Amino acid sequence: MANFYMSKKAKADARSRKRRREKTRKQRASERASSASKGGEEDDGGSGEAGEANAVEEGNDGGGAGGGGGEAEAAAAASAATVREPPGLAGKALRKFRKDARRREREAGRDPAKLRFLAEGEELEKEKKAGKRKKGDDDGGDDDGQSNQSKKRPRKGDPKNGKKPLFPRINDLIAQDESRRAAEKSESARLQTLASVPPSVKSRYVALDCEMVGTGPGGKTSVLARTSLVGWDGEVLLDTFVIVPDRVTDFRTFVSGVRPEDIRGPSGDDGEGGRKGAMDPAECRRRVADLLDGKVLVGHGLKNDLKALFASHPRSDIRDTAAYRPFMRPGRGGGRLRPRKLRDLAAEYANVTVQGEGEAHSSVDDARAAMEVYKYARKRWEKDVEEWSRRSGGGGGRQQKRSDKRNTGAEEED
Repeated sequence: MANFYMSKKAKADARSRKRRREKTRKQRASERASSASKGGEEDDGGSGEAGEANAVEEGNDGGGAGGGGGEAEAAAAASAATVREPPGLAGKALRKFRKDARRREREAGRDPAKLRFLAEGEELEKEKKAGKRKKGDDDGGDDDGQSNQSKKRPRKGDPKNGKKPLFPRINDLIAQDESRRAAEKSESARLQTLASVPPSVKSRYVALDCEMVGTGPGGKTSVLARTSLVGWDGEVLLDTFVIVPDRVTDFRTFVSGVRPEDIRGPSGDDGEGGRKGAMDPAECRRRVADLLDGKVLVGHGLKNDLKALFASHPRSDIRDTAAYRPFMRPGRGGGRLRPRKLRDLAAEYANVTVQGEGEAHSSVDDARAAMEVYKYARKRWEKDVEEWSRRSGGGGGRQQKRSDKRNTGAEEED
């Protein structure tokens, strides 16, 4: 208990000593300000003109230059007078000093509003700059050049100067080389893995893409106009235009690449999977159904393609790059996942360029790009499918269906 009271007393003593020190400091500051103010008034006494000369300096060199000519007087009158504030003045003493200086200006017939007050630091900085300018003028061109050369200049390409370096830094080159080697190593490993896939497995995969045209008012109803199917290595299994039975109100040529003459040709194909004119819609659906039977279907936005074909496929055998979670992006504010464009996925994961700016879509190129994007994630994707099947007790299709409903709430982006 005694220690407690002693500590309280010690704290009270410390606060008291602090207050006394603060009071003493304020008194000394007030005394210094008062003495400085008295010294300024004494300087103003006597002749008065000498005090005014010490307190007021004419703004530029024209006023200070001797000669007393009309040009010097005009320059002095045009420039604003500068008053040097004594060091240590503050508060009331400083205000009194400025008031006296304005009074002297008024008595001398000058405008006190043009009076400028400079503290000690500001004045020294101004004199320093003025001295440099004067020295440069007196020394002439050669000395001025030497002075400019001696001045420290930022190096060209200095990052601190905000300019791009003329030569790359060695650390940046090393980092770029390491990144390139890592990417090449990863790509080499991926290609080796794909090369090890047996032909029997490759034959199970086909990629599908369709192009649509618009019918009805405003061309808002999408109707199948072209169908393309490719294999694992991009070989064309089917590529044909399809006859549109209804009147086309919007060919969407800038996107679909379909022109009026493409869907008016004779039905049938060339017998080699290529296209020759346009195929009857029923025949096209039959051909597609035969090619998809027992296959794993790869594509981007397959929901729209299957709808246009009036076809269905087991969900456990669908590999839709628009609905695969690792390929999707969060919505605004971190909301529901949304599909990405096939163009972006192909460029990022397969180093393939499709759907260039201003170019029409090609269903063959889009199907090949979707297959390449799938190959990038095939190992992980198939493990996910196996995990879904195991968790659902063999009902991988039901699990895939629930995943599709959760992930594809919005329309897929082609």
